Amino acid sequence: MSDAVTPGDQVPDLERFRAYLVILARMELGAHLCGKISASDVVQETMLEAVRVPQRFRDRSESEQLALLRRMLARKAARAGRDLGRRKRDVARERSLDAALESSSVRLMNCLADKQPSPSERAIQNERIFVVADAIEALPAAQRDVVLLHFVESLSTGEIAARLDRTPDSVSGLLRRGLRKLRESVDRSR
Repeated sequence: MSDAVTPGDQVPDLERFRAYLVILARMELGAHLCGKISASDVVQETMLEAVRVPQRFRDRSESEQLALLRRMLARKAARAGRDLGRRKRDVARERSLDAALESSSVRLMNCLADKQPSPSERAIQNERIFVVADAIEALPAAQRDVVLLHFVESLSTGEIAARLDRTPDSVSGLLRRGLRKLRESVDRSR
């Protein structure tokens, strides 16, 4: 079976995943590559690839679609890093991109979850993660970076301050304001 789009193929509606994928791409590219490679561009390339092969998404659950998109995103991020010439390909790195994106995704989901969800709870949780991802993406860049570094990468305010070349007090303020805006945005979406 060919992966090319044929007349009559229904293009999957994957736009609801965009903000979530941008967050994962930012986390994967890290600060050293995000300045040179746009996470949004990597996500756009991933979405274009997905639209070109709609049959891969046909009859798949939302969780399966997300897993497929994460794998596609990992390949795109790896290729972008190699194309930039910043990271040489090595055997140890091969494990990392798909596993790192899966790990990032799990950490992001764990911000919302307490226990193993049932299928219906998983669907609600997936919907919530998209709301949270959209809300995070809507934050001002400095607040978004601090929130992601703290809650997804589990860095302390001191570690964030060192990474972003800010004072711990400014990081604490950004984190407080970011969380307040995040909560307001999520509450409005309920």
